[in-house]
Amino acid sequence: MLNVRQRMMRIGILAVVAMAAFPAMASAAKCDKVPTTKVFAAIGDNSDYFLAQGGDFEGKLEWKAVGPVVQTYTHPAFPAAGSTGLVLGAGGSVTSPNLCADLDRPTLRFFAYAPQHTGTLRVDAIGDHGEVQTLGRLNGAALSLNSGLLSFGNVLGLNLDDSKHVQLRLTAESGVWVTDAVYIDPYMK
Repeated sequence: MLNVRQRMMRIGILAVVAMAAFPAMASAAKCDKVPTTKVFAAIGDNSDYFLAQGGDFEGKLEWKAVGPVVQTYTHPAFPAAGSTGLVLGAGGSVTSPNLCADLDRPTLRFFAYAPQHTGTLRVDAIGDHGEVQTLGRLNGAALSLNSGLLSFGNVLGLNLDDSKHVQLRLTAESGVWVTDAVYIDPYMK
């Protein structure tokens, strides 16, 4: 039978191990739940979405712009998009602040169109260590106003209980693009 001193020693060791493991468990936790809205209901999509940080492009631009990018009044046809959007010239890109990705956030949707009906807009997710995962490419000749759904959390190689921080990057590979209203669709409302 163990004496009191040995029991206390084992309890102490277990406590140290538990405290050391806690940060690892926290980093593997799922993303926080956030308030959602049916922002795309007017175009027939009744899913719930939340706005990516700064994804409405109103006020001070929170996304990092590189190349020919202008934040301007875009007079959207969709009121939920607000009045300000981005115009990306060929080679221009914008990168979001960090956002949490997990399997409960499977898709994203945003408004994008090529006024001249030509060009390609690439959408990437950039991981903490600079790894890039292309989520999709939009064809300017085929789109009228919205991106449709692009895979998000489910293409990042995550397990059920994993999450990771990524940044979204929109790049006008060719043509001129107007973009606005970047929203994420969480399964868990």
